Amino acid sequence: MSGAVLAVLAQLVTGAIRNYRGYRFLLGLLREEVADIAKAIEERLNHPHLAVPLYPSLPTTAWEALVESPNRRYMNEKRRKAVSHLYREVGHANHHLDLVPTALQISQLAPDEATRDVYREETLRLLMAPLDKVKSALPEARRVLRIQAAVAGGTPGGSAV
Repeated sequence: MSGAVLAVLAQLVTGAIRNYRGYRFLLGLLREEVADIAKAIEERLNHPHLAVPLYPSLPTTAWEALVESPNRRYMNEKRRKAVSHLYREVGHANHHLDLVPTALQISQLAPDEATRDVYREETLRLLMAPLDKVKSALPEARRVLRIQAAVAGGTPGGSAV
């Protein structure tokens, strides 16, 4: 009887260790993704373009994988709140970025100049406005994930585990 209990206990412990390793792996991917988001935001905010750029959506795959994973239970509440706030803002920014091609088309194809002007302004607003909110949510997410700010010549996602 005690041998069976020991075997079950060993399976539970090894399962918990395996799950925690999976969480640590996903956390590493999340750190890389947040660093990529920070880099994309800085590039978009600091490098104005003469033409309207069509940016790809900001990445969310690592966060989605972690949220869907049973390993999410290992993330403490403070970390979860800060990172979910960042990804909420990223979701809003991605929604606005998805509207840019339509606004841009209207700004080019509208029959009257007034409509074209309104949609040109709307296109620029859709491109830039949500990025400031993402940028303001980044410091707390980086802090709780222990991501160092990018150092010139260093790696953008240099982090402590």
